[in-house]
Amino acid sequence: MSLTGLVENCVFVGNTAKRGGGFHTYRQVDGAFRNCLIAENTSSGLGGGAGVDGGTLENCTIVGNTGLGGGGGVYLDFRVVPTVIKNCIIYDNDANGLATSNYNHQAGLVNPGGGYSYTNSLLAPIANWLVHTDCFDADPRFVDPDNGDYHLQEDSPCVDAGLNLPWMATAKDLGGARRIQPVDHFVDIGCYELYQLSSTLLIIR
Repeated sequence: MSLTGLVENCVFVGNTAKRGGGFHTYRQVDGAFRNCLIAENTSSGLGGGAGVDGGTLENCTIVGNTGLGGGGGVYLDFRVVPTVIKNCIIYDNDANGLATSNYNHQAGLVNPGGGYSYTNSLLAPIANWLVHTDCFDADPRFVDPDNGDYHLQEDSPCVDAGLNLPWMATAKDLGGARRIQPVDHFVDIGCYELYQLSSTLLIIR
């Protein structure tokens, strides 16, 4: 079944599943996840943080997840429709120490219209087989990841490193801060901007 819709400003923490520990979408056509934190989830199969089949992940932070079958952070299926990653942090995930600990993709041929793309994202490390645009490998410099604080420090390489998108003009991040700050005019990568305000979060466990 094809899925459409928007999941925005949500936190997926501490969940467990056979596939896609935080969540798993199937043949998502126009759907998108925006400003979401996907952390400390576990899958006994593929996609510790998320299993995604089509659609878009924009300004998400995917960190500290475990996928025992590969793609500790995210596993992308793309049999029918493309899967797009923009302005995301995918860092410090695990898949039994495999080279695919942070991300992995469906193997073999794909149907017309399928595929994947990574744009303006922090991916650590960047595999030599990965096709991407303006992505980089670095420590995101979280404030206190050991205690679940994934805000950015002032010297984070993710600050002002994102690609501005039309929906950001009036949007706020996961913490309630404006996505496009009036001083710098460039979006930060991940679910949080550098400057934060308080907000009410939807916690999915």
